[in-house]
Amino acid sequence: MTIRIFANALFAGLIAGAIVVLLQFLLTEPLILEAEQYESGAKVHFAGLDEPGVMHDHGAAVAIDPGTAAAMETAAAQEEGESIAKRFSLAFATDFIVFVAWALIMSALVSIAVAKGHKMTLQNGLFWGLAGFAAVHVAPGIGLAPELPGIPAADLQARQLWWIGTVLAAAVAMGLFAFGRSPLAIAVGVALLVIPHLVGAPELQQLAGLAPPSLAGEYVARSYAVALAGWSMLGLAMAWFWSRPQTA
Repeated sequence: MTIRIFANALFAGLIAGAIVVLLQFLLTEPLILEAEQYESGAKVHFAGLDEPGVMHDHGAAVAIDPGTAAAMETAAAQEEGESIAKRFSLAFATDFIVFVAWALIMSALVSIAVAKGHKMTLQNGLFWGLAGFAAVHVAPGIGLAPELPGIPAADLQARQLWWIGTVLAAAVAMGLFAFGRSPLAIAVGVALLVIPHLVGAPELQQLAGLAPPSLAGEYVARSYAVALAGWSMLGLAMAWFWSRPQTA
């Protein structure tokens, strides 16, 4: 059973991690790169232009030899390609580790549910994935939404502690909603969802940021879409591996 739990988590995490990293580079990575330009000062929010579409000369023109310009462009393109490849590799490794870790937890919980007589179908697997998405992203995201680079935030340790407490409370609530058979269990689950937000997530007294609010809002929406796809795939993959007949 232990080998099956680990194998299911490994393959399900690999599939979900691959889906997530591809979606990240299609949907969220361009927004992160743009936000980094605001953070570095290459772009300035509300900098303003005298006339739309008019480029202003703020310095003396410098003549560049065509051969030198071509070499500079080639070097820049090569550096950008290496940077993208490095980002992609690191993102895939990170997403794979993270989703294998979540898959190990889910696989262990699924094994308990199966041992108690609950069937693991594709539909149930999707519900498991949606419950994981709700617990890990939606519940803490109400207080701590995904953030772009260049956005000030409260103390890191305080945010981490609140996030962990909120995720644990939401995970227990999901379990009570799914397997609870009494109004008391439902009431306790609702209370667990509400209590972290009554306490409140750590936050700054003043809001500030270098990136435009529209960019930050788009990043939040896309981040949730990527996470939803990843957790849904994780639940489906987990269910598929669990539904396969065991071989001797």
